[in-house]
Amino acid sequence: MCPNDNGACTKPLLPRSEAGSDVIFLVGPDLWRFPGHRAVLAAANPVFEAMLHGPMASHETTIPIEDVDGRAFENLLRYLYKETVQLQSVSTALHTLYAAFKYQCGGLVKICVLYLDSQLDHSSVLEVYRHLRIYYDPSRSSDHSPQDDSSSSQQSSITPSAPPMEAIAFGGQTPPGQDVEYHSLSENSDDLNEVMSYCGALHHNCLQYIDLHSQEVLEQEQVEDLDLEGLRLIAERETLALTSECVLFDALVRWCNRECKRRQLELSAENKRAVLGEETIHTVRYLLMSSKEFLAGPMPSGLLHQNEITVILGHILGHPDSENPFLANVLPRMRTPRNRPRGQSVPLSRRSASLRCNGDITTSSGDSAMLRNGKRWGGRKYGKKDPKKPGKKKSKSCSPDREALEGHKRSTGSCIVEYVFSALSCVFD
Repeated sequence: MCPNDNGACTKPLLPRSEAGSDVIFLVGPDLWRFPGHRAVLAAANPVFEAMLHGPMASHETTIPIEDVDGRAFENLLRYLYKETVQLQSVSTALHTLYAAFKYQCGGLVKICVLYLDSQLDHSSVLEVYRHLRIYYDPSRSSDHSPQDDSSSSQQSSITPSAPPMEAIAFGGQTPPGQDVEYHSLSENSDDLNEVMSYCGALHHNCLQYIDLHSQEVLEQEQVEDLDLEGLRLIAERETLALTSECVLFDALVRWCNRECKRRQLELSAENKRAVLGEETIHTVRYLLMSSKEFLAGPMPSGLLHQNEITVILGHILGHPDSENPFLANVLPRMRTPRNRPRGQSVPLSRRSASLRCNGDITTSSGDSAMLRNGKRWGGRKYGKKDPKKPGKKKSKSCSPDREALEGHKRSTGSCIVEYVFSALSCVFD
Protein backbone atom coordinates (compact mmCIF):
# COMPACT_ATOMS: atom_id res chain seq x y z
CA MET A 1 0.00 0.00 0.00
CA CYS A 2 1.22 3.52 -0.76
CA PRO A 3 1.56 5.89 2.17
CA ASN A 4 -1.09 7.91 0.35
CA ASP A 5 -3.55 5.05 0.85
CA ASN A 6 -3.16 4.66 4.61
CA GLY A 7 -4.21 7.67 6.62
CA ALA A 8 -3.23 5.97 9.88
CA CYS A 9 0.44 5.53 9.01
CA THR A 10 3.04 8.02 10.16
CA LYS A 11 4.16 10.28 7.38
CA PRO A 12 7.72 9.28 6.36
CA LEU A 13 10.16 12.05 5.59
CA LEU A 14 11.75 12.28 2.16
CA PRO A 15 15.50 12.19 2.86
CA ARG A 16 17.22 15.50 2.13
CA SER A 17 20.68 13.96 2.44
CA GLU A 18 22.18 10.49 2.20
CA ALA A 19 22.60 10.30 5.97
CA GLY A 20 20.15 7.77 7.39
CA SER A 21 19.20 6.35 3.99
CA ASP A 22 19.93 2.74 3.08
CA VAL A 23 19.62 2.91 -0.72
CA ILE A 24 20.80 5.32 -3.40
CA PHE A 25 19.16 5.53 -6.84
CA LEU A 26 21.21 6.73 -9.81
CA VAL A 27 18.58 7.99 -12.23
CA GLY A 28 18.63 8.90 -15.89
CA PRO A 29 21.52 9.46 -18.29
CA ASP A 30 22.87 12.22 -16.04
CA LEU A 31 22.91 9.86 -13.02
CA TRP A 32 20.94 12.00 -10.58
CA ARG A 33 21.44 10.71 -7.01
CA PHE A 34 18.36 10.12 -4.86
CA PRO A 35 18.63 8.65 -1.34
CA GLY A 36 15.74 6.58 -0.01
CA HIS A 37 14.54 4.06 2.57
CA ARG A 38 14.02 0.47 1.46
CA ALA A 39 11.29 -0.24 4.03
CA VAL A 40 9.31 2.88 3.20
CA LEU A 41 9.44 2.44 -0.57
CA ALA A 42 8.71 -1.29 -0.42
CA ALA A 43 5.66 -0.66 1.76
CA ALA A 44 4.55 2.22 -0.41
CA ASN A 45 4.74 0.65 -3.86
CA PRO A 46 4.53 -2.88 -5.32
CA VAL A 47 7.19 -2.22 -7.95
CA PHE A 48 9.68 -1.01 -5.35
CA GLU A 49 8.75 -3.97 -3.15
CA ALA A 50 9.67 -6.38 -5.95
CA MET A 51 12.80 -4.37 -6.77
CA LEU A 52 14.03 -4.20 -3.17
CA HIS A 53 12.64 -7.32 -1.47
CA GLY A 54 11.49 -9.67 -4.21
CA PRO A 55 13.17 -12.90 -5.42
CA MET A 56 15.17 -10.93 -7.98
CA ALA A 57 15.79 -7.99 -5.64
CA SER A 58 19.02 -6.05 -5.75
CA HIS A 59 20.84 -5.91 -2.44
CA GLU A 60 23.30 -3.33 -3.69
CA THR A 61 23.42 -0.01 -1.91
CA THR A 62 23.34 1.85 -5.22
CA ILE A 63 20.68 0.98 -7.81
CA PRO A 64 20.75 2.44 -11.34
CA ILE A 65 17.47 3.44 -13.04
CA GLU A 66 18.30 4.45 -16.59
CA ASP A 67 14.92 4.99 -18.27
CA VAL A 68 13.38 7.59 -15.94
CA ASP A 69 13.99 11.33 -16.04
CA GLY A 70 15.59 12.79 -12.92
CA ARG A 71 12.84 15.35 -12.24
CA ALA A 72 10.19 12.71 -12.83
CA PHE A 73 11.81 10.35 -10.32
CA GLU A 74 11.95 13.14 -7.76
CA ASN A 75 8.21 13.69 -8.25
CA LEU A 76 7.65 9.95 -7.86
CA LEU A 77 9.50 9.97 -4.54
CA ARG A 78 7.59 13.04 -3.41
CA TYR A 79 4.33 11.24 -4.14
CA LEU A 80 5.35 8.07 -2.29
CA TYR A 81 6.59 10.11 0.68
CA LYS A 82 3.31 12.07 0.73
CA GLU A 83 4.87 15.39 -0.21
CA THR A 84 3.64 17.92 -2.75
CA VAL A 85 4.34 16.94 -6.35
CA GLN A 86 5.78 19.86 -8.30
CA LEU A 87 4.91 19.98 -11.99
CA GLN A 88 6.15 23.14 -13.67
CA SER A 89 6.23 22.21 -17.36
CA VAL A 90 4.51 19.94 -19.84
CA SER A 91 7.77 18.11 -20.44
CA THR A 92 8.24 17.32 -16.74
CA ALA A 93 4.60 16.24 -16.44
CA LEU A 94 4.95 13.83 -19.39
CA HIS A 95 8.14 12.32 -17.95
CA THR A 96 6.41 12.01 -14.58
CA LEU A 97 3.45 10.34 -16.26
CA TYR A 98 5.81 7.71 -17.64
CA ALA A 99 7.27 7.11 -14.18
CA ALA A 100 3.78 6.92 -12.66
CA PHE A 101 2.76 4.19 -15.08
CA LYS A 102 6.03 2.29 -14.69
CA TYR A 103 5.69 2.25 -10.91
CA GLN A 104 1.90 1.74 -10.95
CA CYS A 105 0.98 4.92 -9.10
CA GLY A 106 -2.52 5.71 -10.32
CA GLY A 107 -2.85 8.74 -8.08
CA LEU A 108 0.27 10.25 -9.59
CA VAL A 109 -1.13 9.55 -13.06
CA LYS A 110 -4.19 11.56 -12.08
CA ILE A 111 -2.04 14.48 -10.89
CA CYS A 112 -0.18 14.51 -14.21
CA VAL A 113 -3.37 14.26 -16.27
CA LEU A 114 -5.01 17.18 -14.47
CA TYR A 115 -1.92 19.34 -14.93
CA LEU A 116 -1.55 18.44 -18.62
CA ASP A 117 -5.18 19.29 -19.29
CA SER A 118 -4.67 22.71 -17.74
CA GLN A 119 -1.70 23.36 -20.04
CA LEU A 120 -3.24 22.37 -23.39
CA ASP A 121 -2.52 24.92 -26.11
CA HIS A 122 -1.43 25.02 -29.76
CA SER A 123 2.17 24.11 -28.96
CA SER A 124 1.54 21.35 -26.40
CA VAL A 125 -1.59 19.47 -27.47
CA LEU A 126 0.11 17.25 -30.06
CA GLU A 127 2.91 16.32 -27.68
CA VAL A 128 0.40 15.38 -24.99
CA TYR A 129 -1.71 13.46 -27.53
CA ARG A 130 1.36 11.56 -28.77
CA HIS A 131 2.44 10.49 -25.28
CA LEU A 132 -1.07 9.50 -24.22
CA ARG A 133 -1.21 7.04 -27.10
CA ILE A 134 1.58 5.08 -25.40
CA TYR A 135 -0.58 4.31 -22.37
CA TYR A 136 -4.14 4.64 -23.63
CA ASP A 137 -5.57 2.53 -26.45
CA PRO A 138 -8.70 4.16 -27.92
CA SER A 139 -9.49 0.99 -29.89
CA ARG A 140 -10.82 -0.58 -26.68
CA SER A 141 -13.96 1.50 -27.14
CA SER A 142 -13.94 1.55 -30.95
CA ASP A 143 -16.61 -1.14 -31.13
CA HIS A 144 -18.85 0.74 -28.74
CA SER A 145 -21.27 3.30 -30.04
CA PRO A 146 -21.66 6.31 -27.72
CA GLN A 147 -25.38 6.16 -28.45
CA ASP A 148 -25.71 2.84 -26.64
CA ASP A 149 -25.69 3.66 -22.95
CA SER A 150 -26.66 0.15 -21.92
CA SER A 151 -23.60 -1.43 -23.48
CA SER A 152 -21.44 1.19 -21.80
CA SER A 153 -22.25 -0.18 -18.37
CA GLN A 154 -21.27 -3.67 -19.46
CA GLN A 155 -17.77 -2.71 -20.60
CA SER A 156 -14.73 -3.92 -18.75
CA SER A 157 -13.51 -1.69 -15.96
CA ILE A 158 -10.47 -0.81 -18.05
CA THR A 159 -12.64 0.68 -20.79
CA PRO A 160 -12.35 4.47 -20.48
CA SER A 161 -15.57 6.21 -19.51
CA ALA A 162 -14.88 9.02 -21.97
CA PRO A 163 -15.10 7.35 -25.40
CA PRO A 164 -12.92 9.19 -27.91
CA MET A 165 -14.47 10.81 -30.94
CA GLU A 166 -11.99 9.15 -33.29
CA ALA A 167 -13.87 5.88 -32.73
CA ILE A 168 -16.45 7.25 -35.16
CA ALA A 169 -15.01 7.62 -38.66
CA PHE A 170 -16.37 7.81 -42.16
CA GLY A 171 -19.44 5.72 -41.40
CA GLY A 172 -21.88 8.56 -41.81
CA GLN A 173 -22.22 8.74 -38.02
CA THR A 174 -21.60 11.75 -35.87
CA PRO A 175 -21.19 11.92 -32.10
CA PRO A 176 -24.48 12.46 -30.28
CA GLY A 177 -25.13 15.72 -28.48
CA GLN A 178 -24.91 14.14 -25.06
CA ASP A 179 -22.33 14.92 -22.39
CA VAL A 180 -19.37 12.60 -22.10
CA GLU A 181 -19.76 10.41 -19.03
CA TYR A 182 -16.96 10.78 -16.56
CA HIS A 183 -16.34 8.78 -13.40
CA SER A 184 -14.04 10.51 -10.93
CA LEU A 185 -11.13 8.69 -9.35
CA SER A 186 -10.75 8.73 -5.60
CA GLU A 187 -7.82 10.80 -4.42
CA ASN A 188 -6.51 7.80 -2.49
CA SER A 189 -6.87 5.32 -5.36
CA ASP A 190 -3.91 3.86 -7.23
CA ASP A 191 -6.07 1.50 -9.31
CA LEU A 192 -4.62 1.74 -12.82
CA ASN A 193 -7.83 0.32 -14.30
CA GLU A 194 -9.75 3.26 -12.87
CA VAL A 195 -7.12 5.80 -13.80
CA MET A 196 -7.47 4.90 -17.48
CA SER A 197 -10.72 6.86 -17.43
CA TYR A 198 -8.66 9.97 -16.73
CA CYS A 199 -6.35 9.19 -19.64
CA GLY A 200 -9.40 8.62 -21.86
CA ALA A 201 -10.84 11.96 -20.79
CA LEU A 202 -7.59 13.82 -21.51
CA HIS A 203 -7.34 12.04 -24.87
CA HIS A 204 -10.86 13.25 -25.66
CA ASN A 205 -9.98 16.81 -24.66
CA CYS A 206 -6.84 16.76 -26.81
CA LEU A 207 -8.84 15.72 -29.87
CA GLN A 208 -11.50 18.30 -29.17
CA TYR A 209 -8.85 21.01 -28.87
CA ILE A 210 -7.35 19.83 -32.18
CA ASP A 211 -10.82 20.02 -33.74
CA LEU A 212 -11.37 23.60 -32.64
CA HIS A 213 -7.87 24.83 -33.49
CA SER A 214 -7.04 22.58 -36.45
CA GLN A 215 -5.46 25.35 -38.51
CA GLU A 216 -2.96 26.38 -35.84
CA VAL A 217 -2.29 22.87 -34.50
CA LEU A 218 -1.57 21.27 -37.89
CA GLU A 219 0.98 23.98 -38.61
CA GLN A 220 2.98 22.98 -35.52
CA GLU A 221 6.25 21.11 -35.95
CA GLN A 222 5.06 18.45 -33.49
CA VAL A 223 2.85 17.00 -36.24
CA GLU A 224 5.98 15.46 -37.70
CA ASP A 225 6.65 13.50 -34.48
CA LEU A 226 3.32 11.62 -34.46
CA ASP A 227 3.13 7.94 -35.28
CA LEU A 228 1.29 7.11 -38.50
CA GLU A 229 -1.86 5.84 -36.79
CA GLY A 230 -2.08 8.90 -34.55
CA LEU A 231 -1.70 11.15 -37.60
CA ARG A 232 -4.32 9.22 -39.56
CA LEU A 233 -6.84 9.37 -36.70
CA ILE A 234 -6.56 13.17 -36.72
CA ALA A 235 -6.75 13.41 -40.51
CA GLU A 236 -9.87 11.23 -40.59
CA ARG A 237 -11.83 13.36 -38.14
CA GLU A 238 -15.08 14.74 -39.46
CA THR A 239 -14.93 17.71 -37.08
CA LEU A 240 -11.66 19.42 -38.00
CA ALA A 241 -12.23 23.17 -38.28
CA LEU A 242 -10.17 23.70 -41.43
CA THR A 243 -10.41 26.75 -43.63
CA SER A 244 -8.84 24.70 -46.41
CA GLU A 245 -7.93 21.05 -46.91
CA CYS A 246 -4.52 22.31 -48.07
CA VAL A 247 -3.59 22.79 -44.41
CA LEU A 248 -4.04 19.07 -43.77
CA PHE A 249 -2.30 18.08 -47.00
CA ASP A 250 0.72 20.26 -46.17
CA ALA A 251 0.92 18.58 -42.74
CA LEU A 252 0.92 15.13 -44.37
CA VAL A 253 3.70 16.18 -46.75
CA ARG A 254 5.84 17.44 -43.87
CA TRP A 255 5.22 14.24 -41.93
CA CYS A 256 6.23 11.88 -44.75
CA ASN A 257 9.38 13.95 -45.43
CA ARG A 258 10.38 13.60 -41.79
CA GLU A 259 9.48 9.89 -41.72
CA CYS A 260 11.67 9.18 -44.75
CA LYS A 261 14.58 10.89 -42.98
CA ARG A 262 13.92 8.90 -39.81
CA ARG A 263 14.04 5.68 -41.82
CA GLN A 264 17.04 6.91 -43.83
CA LEU A 265 15.09 6.58 -47.08
CA GLU A 266 15.59 8.56 -50.25
CA LEU A 267 13.17 11.48 -50.48
CA SER A 268 11.46 10.10 -53.57
CA ALA A 269 7.76 10.28 -54.39
CA GLU A 270 7.51 6.49 -54.15
CA ASN A 271 9.04 6.36 -50.67
CA LYS A 272 6.91 9.26 -49.42
CA ARG A 273 3.72 7.58 -50.61
CA ALA A 274 4.85 4.25 -49.16
CA VAL A 275 5.52 5.59 -45.64
CA LEU A 276 2.31 7.64 -45.58
CA GLY A 277 0.06 4.96 -46.98
CA GLU A 278 -2.86 5.17 -49.38
CA GLU A 279 -5.42 5.20 -46.55
CA THR A 280 -3.93 8.33 -45.00
CA ILE A 281 -3.41 10.05 -48.36
CA HIS A 282 -7.11 9.64 -49.12
CA THR A 283 -8.21 11.31 -45.88
CA VAL A 284 -7.74 14.72 -47.54
CA ARG A 285 -10.95 16.15 -49.05
CA TYR A 286 -9.37 16.98 -52.41
CA LEU A 287 -12.71 17.73 -54.07
CA LEU A 288 -13.16 20.69 -51.70
CA MET A 289 -10.05 22.33 -53.16
CA SER A 290 -10.09 24.76 -56.05
CA SER A 291 -8.28 23.86 -59.25
CA LYS A 292 -5.52 26.34 -58.33
CA GLU A 293 -5.03 24.71 -54.93
CA PHE A 294 -4.92 21.21 -56.37
CA LEU A 295 -2.50 22.16 -59.17
CA ALA A 296 -0.20 23.98 -56.74
CA GLY A 297 -0.10 21.30 -54.02
CA PRO A 298 -1.32 17.71 -54.39
CA MET A 299 -0.70 17.36 -58.14
CA PRO A 300 3.08 18.05 -58.23
CA SER A 301 3.70 16.49 -54.79
CA GLY A 302 4.13 12.97 -56.13
CA LEU A 303 1.90 11.52 -53.43
CA LEU A 304 -0.93 10.89 -55.91
CA HIS A 305 -0.69 8.52 -58.85
CA GLN A 306 -1.45 9.84 -62.32
CA ASN A 307 -4.80 8.03 -62.49
CA GLU A 308 -5.76 9.53 -59.14
CA ILE A 309 -4.84 13.00 -60.39
CA THR A 310 -6.91 12.54 -63.54
CA VAL A 311 -10.01 11.38 -61.66
CA ILE A 312 -9.81 14.00 -58.90
CA LEU A 313 -9.05 16.88 -61.25
CA GLY A 314 -11.92 15.84 -63.49
CA HIS A 315 -14.32 16.05 -60.55
CA ILE A 316 -12.92 19.41 -59.44
CA LEU A 317 -13.44 20.82 -62.94
CA GLY A 318 -16.94 19.40 -63.15
CA HIS A 319 -16.18 16.79 -65.81
CA PRO A 320 -16.07 13.47 -63.95
CA ASP A 321 -15.45 10.29 -65.90
CA SER A 322 -18.48 8.19 -65.09
CA GLU A 323 -16.88 5.16 -66.72
CA ASN A 324 -13.84 5.17 -64.42
CA PRO A 325 -14.44 3.22 -61.18
CA PHE A 326 -11.13 4.31 -59.69
CA LEU A 327 -11.48 5.98 -56.26
CA ALA A 328 -15.24 5.32 -56.39
CA ASN A 329 -15.32 4.31 -52.71
CA VAL A 330 -13.57 7.43 -51.39
CA LEU A 331 -14.81 10.15 -53.74
CA PRO A 332 -18.07 10.70 -51.80
CA ARG A 333 -16.06 11.43 -48.66
CA MET A 334 -13.61 13.65 -50.55
CA ARG A 335 -16.44 15.98 -51.57
CA THR A 336 -18.19 16.06 -48.17
CA PRO A 337 -17.41 19.15 -46.04
CA ARG A 338 -16.31 18.47 -42.49
CA ASN A 339 -18.69 19.30 -39.64
CA ARG A 340 -18.29 21.88 -36.93
CA PRO A 341 -16.66 20.55 -33.72
CA ARG A 342 -19.24 18.81 -31.56
CA GLY A 343 -19.62 17.74 -27.95
CA GLN A 344 -18.15 19.09 -24.74
CA SER A 345 -14.83 18.85 -22.99
CA VAL A 346 -14.45 16.68 -19.91
CA PRO A 347 -13.86 18.92 -16.86
CA LEU A 348 -10.41 17.86 -15.67
CA SER A 349 -8.92 21.27 -14.86
CA ARG A 350 -10.02 24.87 -14.51
CA ARG A 351 -9.39 25.29 -18.25
CA SER A 352 -11.72 22.52 -19.41
CA ALA A 353 -14.24 23.08 -16.61
CA SER A 354 -14.63 26.75 -17.51
CA LEU A 355 -15.30 25.82 -21.13
CA ARG A 356 -17.97 23.38 -20.07
CA CYS A 357 -19.62 25.78 -17.64
CA ASN A 358 -19.61 28.63 -20.14
CA GLY A 359 -21.22 26.45 -22.77
CA ASP A 360 -18.56 27.25 -25.35
CA ILE A 361 -19.40 24.13 -27.34
CA THR A 362 -22.82 22.76 -28.01
CA THR A 363 -24.47 20.55 -30.57
CA SER A 364 -27.54 21.27 -32.63
CA SER A 365 -29.77 18.86 -34.52
CA GLY A 366 -29.11 20.67 -37.80
CA ASP A 367 -26.32 20.24 -40.29
CA SER A 368 -23.70 22.00 -38.18
CA ALA A 369 -23.00 22.73 -34.53
CA MET A 370 -23.81 26.21 -33.25
CA LEU A 371 -21.70 27.94 -30.64
CA ARG A 372 -23.66 29.09 -27.63
CA ASN A 373 -23.35 32.84 -26.90
CA GLY A 374 -21.22 33.14 -30.03
CA LYS A 375 -18.08 32.12 -28.15
CA ARG A 376 -15.31 29.73 -28.97
CA TRP A 377 -12.14 28.73 -27.12
CA GLY A 378 -10.04 31.75 -26.27
CA GLY A 379 -13.05 34.05 -26.01
CA ARG A 380 -13.26 34.87 -29.73
CA LYS A 381 -16.55 34.91 -31.54
CA TYR A 382 -17.73 33.08 -34.60
CA GLY A 383 -19.42 34.96 -37.39
CA LYS A 384 -18.26 38.43 -36.29
CA LYS A 385 -15.14 40.33 -37.19
CA ASP A 386 -13.30 42.58 -34.84
CA PRO A 387 -13.69 46.08 -36.34
CA LYS A 388 -10.25 47.00 -35.05
CA LYS A 389 -8.53 44.15 -36.84
CA PRO A 390 -8.22 43.67 -40.59
CA GLY A 391 -9.81 40.63 -42.17
CA LYS A 392 -7.74 37.48 -42.22
CA LYS A 393 -5.83 37.09 -45.45
CA LYS A 394 -6.29 33.92 -47.38
CA SER A 395 -3.36 31.63 -48.02
CA LYS A 396 -1.65 32.22 -51.34
CA SER A 397 -1.50 28.51 -52.13
CA CYS A 398 -4.83 27.58 -50.63
CA SER A 399 -7.36 30.27 -51.52
CA PRO A 400 -10.67 28.80 -52.71
CA ASP A 401 -12.06 30.48 -55.79
CA ARG A 402 -15.24 28.61 -56.63
CA GLU A 403 -16.88 31.42 -58.61
CA ALA A 404 -13.88 31.79 -60.87
CA LEU A 405 -13.77 28.03 -61.28
CA GLU A 406 -17.39 27.90 -62.39
CA GLY A 407 -16.76 30.64 -64.93
CA HIS A 408 -13.90 28.73 -66.50
CA LYS A 409 -15.54 25.32 -66.90
CA ARG A 410 -15.34 23.92 -70.36
CA SER A 411 -18.08 22.14 -72.24
CA THR A 412 -15.88 19.17 -73.13
CA GLY A 413 -13.57 16.82 -71.24
CA SER A 414 -10.54 18.22 -73.05
CA CYS A 415 -10.00 20.79 -70.30
CA ILE A 416 -8.69 18.06 -68.03
CA VAL A 417 -5.86 17.26 -70.40
CA GLU A 418 -5.11 20.96 -70.83
CA TYR A 419 -4.87 21.51 -67.10
CA VAL A 420 -2.60 18.49 -66.69
CA PHE A 421 -0.22 19.51 -69.46
CA SER A 422 -0.26 23.13 -68.28
CA ALA A 423 0.66 22.11 -64.75
CA LEU A 424 3.34 19.68 -65.86
CA SER A 425 4.93 22.28 -68.13
CA CYS A 426 5.09 24.71 -65.21
CA VAL A 427 6.72 22.06 -63.04
CA PHE A 428 9.35 21.14 -65.61
CA ASP A 429 10.04 24.79 -66.43
